[in-house]
Amino acid sequence: MLRNQQNQLERELFKYTSSRDFVENVVLHGNEVEIIQLRQLMLDRLDELNAIQLDYKEPEENDVIDYILDMKSVGSVATTMGRVTSSVTFTALCNARGLGVKSGKVGVESCFIVELKDRFGNTSVEGDHSCPVQVKVQAPEGFFLGNKVTNNGDGTMKVRYTPVTHGKHVLYVAVRGREIEGSPFNVNVVEGIDYQKVGPTFMKIGSQGTKSGEFKQPCSVITDKEGNIYVTDFVNCRVQKFDALGKHLQDFGSRGSKDGQFQNPCGILVDANGIIIVSDWDNHRVQLFSPEGKFIGKFGAKGKQRDWMSTRSLSILALLFN
Repeated sequence: MLRNQQNQLERELFKYTSSRDFVENVVLHGNEVEIIQLRQLMLDRLDELNAIQLDYKEPEENDVIDYILDMKSVGSVATTMGRVTSSVTFTALCNARGLGVKSGKVGVESCFIVELKDRFGNTSVEGDHSCPVQVKVQAPEGFFLGNKVTNNGDGTMKVRYTPVTHGKHVLYVAVRGREIEGSPFNVNVVEGIDYQKVGPTFMKIGSQGTKSGEFKQPCSVITDKEGNIYVTDFVNCRVQKFDALGKHLQDFGSRGSKDGQFQNPCGILVDANGIIIVSDWDNHRVQLFSPEGKFIGKFGAKGKQRDWMSTRSLSILALLFN
């Protein structure tokens, strides 16, 4: 719009200046005869200029520029740009527990749990927006294994990895860039047993899973005088009982630290009276159960000294109860 007004003004200005130049040129350079002859023409041109009425008082647009804030759009954008969060996790008090920080088997998935704590030692629950735990598993040959960290949503992170060679592996565990207590861990990885070389398979019990009769990393096996088979189900935190033909009879135990509960049960034996003795790995204790799977008692506690209670073997208990 302003451009159209400018063009109109420039056209009218050109008419004025051309008429002015014409009159001025005649007056300055013409003789009296030419001035008399052109007098009427000059008057007509000047009258024409005087008669021009410009339809112009002010620009049809002004210099005002307003910004209109669309609060609805701003709100929509703000909710999609993310948010700022903080964390109360205190690395110095975090720890790792589980078989995966100590030993493993070639070709078998190993796992362990990282417990997150705040500066007061309380559980610190992290959201799913980020993973504060970083893990590196270095094989004896120097290369690093892949691993997966899963947020359990309860202040713990589950870490899984699968060794591909045997020997001493080095496990680095860090929380937000700082290594936790005990890191790096030395993990002893051994070759699995080739059962085809041991002899023919005459019975198979269970499969991978969480239902009764299924296992997640079965750890130890023992039988009683009747031929019943007891298996410590390491990851499922229970003991499963089968008859001599492999038929599932019962489970006992669950995840936890109360009496009769387990945190990764490992070693197991049955004494001459049918008492079932189970090493409760991450609860740092040994628990005793009746032949029916009822809790009887417990002994042991977490300690720093390395003694017979800190090992998985229960062979010494066999001497005590038989």
